[in-house]
Amino acid sequence: MKKTFFRSSVLLPILLIILFSFLFKNSNAQWTQTNGPTGGPVNSIVSLNSKLFAGTKSGIFFSTNSGDNWTNINVGLTNTYVTSLIVLDSNIFAGTYGGGVFLSTNNGALWTPINIDLTHKDVTCLSQIGSTIYAGLYNKGVYSSTNYGISWTLLQNGLPPNLTVNKISVNGSNMYICCGSGIYISTNNGGNWILSNNGIFGNSVECITFNSSNIYVGTYNQGVFKSTNNGALWFTVYFGITNSRITSLISRENNIIAGTKSGAFHTVNNGFSWSEIPEFINSEVSCFSLIGTNIIGSIPGLGLLLSTNSGYNWSQLNSYKLNNIDINCLANIGSNILAGSNYGIYFSSDTGDNWIQKNNGLLDLAINCFAINGQKIFAGTNNGIFTSTNNGDNWISSNIGLTNLALQVNGIIVNNSKIYSATYDGVYISTNNGDSWSGHSNGIPQQFARSIGANNNVLFAGTNTWGIYISTNDGINWTPVSGSSSDMVFCFAYSDSMKIYAGTYGQVLRSTNNGLSWQSFSSGLPTNGIFVYSLTLSNNKLFAGTDRGIYISSNSGLSWISKNQGFEFVSSGNILPLLVLNNNIFTGLYNQSVWKRSISDIVGIQNISGYIPDKFSLSQNYPNPFNPSTKISFSLAQNSFVRLKVYDDAGREVSRLVNESLTAGTYQYEFNASGLPSGAYFYKLETEKFSETKKMILVK
Repeated sequence: MKKTFFRSSVLLPILLIILFSFLFKNSNAQWTQTNGPTGGPVNSIVSLNSKLFAGTKSGIFFSTNSGDNWTNINVGLTNTYVTSLIVLDSNIFAGTYGGGVFLSTNNGALWTPINIDLTHKDVTCLSQIGSTIYAGLYNKGVYSSTNYGISWTLLQNGLPPNLTVNKISVNGSNMYICCGSGIYISTNNGGNWILSNNGIFGNSVECITFNSSNIYVGTYNQGVFKSTNNGALWFTVYFGITNSRITSLISRENNIIAGTKSGAFHTVNNGFSWSEIPEFINSEVSCFSLIGTNIIGSIPGLGLLLSTNSGYNWSQLNSYKLNNIDINCLANIGSNILAGSNYGIYFSSDTGDNWIQKNNGLLDLAINCFAINGQKIFAGTNNGIFTSTNNGDNWISSNIGLTNLALQVNGIIVNNSKIYSATYDGVYISTNNGDSWSGHSNGIPQQFARSIGANNNVLFAGTNTWGIYISTNDGINWTPVSGSSSDMVFCFAYSDSMKIYAGTYGQVLRSTNNGLSWQSFSSGLPTNGIFVYSLTLSNNKLFAGTDRGIYISSNSGLSWISKNQGFEFVSSGNILPLLVLNNNIFTGLYNQSVWKRSISDIVGIQNISGYIPDKFSLSQNYPNPFNPSTKISFSLAQNSFVRLKVYDDAGREVSRLVNESLTAGTYQYEFNASGLPSGAYFYKLETEKFSETKKMILVK
């Protein structure tokens, strides 16, 4: 019987408020997601009312056209690392890693946590028998709910303490737990459990499927095992499977399909022999899901594949707007954008409207960094450096001189016609455009370089926990500098005024003497352990990409304000790369692909004083009358949520200039009214403790 938890008369107004709030936000300046890259890993797919729902690390997506187009639906989902989805009656349940279990009774429009009695929130999987829901947890065993998640009961009779559950599955009247120590079986709905490992030898079991009277399990590193007697005895059946790390199993009619870390395989003779599926060659499989009579498979980096004939043939789904790729680095060659991810390199020639993958020749798809030297692109990976001279169409290895730990490349820069790379084995230099490399790390602790920078003839190496080291003799010798002795240093940036900036764990550092000494400039940044992953400059504005979003400084780092409008409904504030191109700034959001915002929009408000005023105030705009731009200044005596709006003479809001939390200080906003007609306008400043309105005249 269907059970719901919200009256429709209450729910509908809530949804309308959320919808209009979201639409209104989109009508104002904010970050917007580009159209990709798409096709990150999907952990679970279910169907309800002819819609598909996909659970990913960046939340839940739904599709109304069989997977060709997707929309993110995370409203109410406070943790968006979704490990599992199940459907019970007309309700959808989402298990998350860190947030417990969530319920939607309205096709995913709104999610509500249902975690009473579920004291631990790291949910690894969900399953059901009839109207009973089962939740497997990391290190905490199995819980069940018989009332749609209102309350939960721990099922531990026969299970070891601190059990991590990989998968819960049901076949007939039996329940099966896949876990690190093998298989547990229950014949009484989880009341008692018995370890059934005879023949598995204690291997970690990751997944399970059933076919006729046979049971098949996939293990972490020993391939597939089969049982013909309900798990009493197991034997190996993976002849033909070339990768023993099994990630997913599914059965449809007489065809059993095994996904691995490198390819997918199927058998039609109960596992005696397996054949590789051509569409999955060398590709990792994150999940297989049975949707009606169809099977959908997920290949991280390539997207979703569909089979309508029990897995014998597969076709690629468009996966449009399934934007769940983690972006590690960004670069541009001319007006083209390169995005490096854990699944290779993506290329856009139209500022992010379309993306294509360019991995031909890459032997490692985990891209950590880029550098550009003329028409040559350098890509640093976990397996060395690759180069391309044709916009990424083809890549070749450029690792002569790089061995062992030096193949783990963290950063690459070009300076004075030389190429420098930061590696796990210190700093390496190429004097022949990457054809060969030599190590230069004398003085760097443990020869570990996390980042690399240069300003004229001075080199900077950022280390893991030893701060910044500099070299004035092209890397022959390195010495530590004052002011950064215990910092983990992620990045460097340089201004025309000889100021050098470093992003670290906890702060932004600045040097005005070419790196000899450094000072912290972090007013306005979060104080509780922020990671500053990237820094870039544009028109004397300094941008910082952090694990709490994006911040901007208009006064050389003296003070910072957040610029995160548009990120409210995304899974994480982790900003790794930043790229300024023409009038846009691009960023990669963790598991959320590439976003962009116009520079003129993001620099609209500036903190123009480092002093804290003793009172709130709103100044008269200048010039006034104006055409088409004018400056509006205001002062905040304390940290406040600020709204600065412009109204026409009829009282209608025509522009929202500021709608965010700001620290105490004096600010200036340059308002451009080029889209408005001549006339009288009013601008209003509002905080929790202050409100004032002033008049201005636009004359064209």
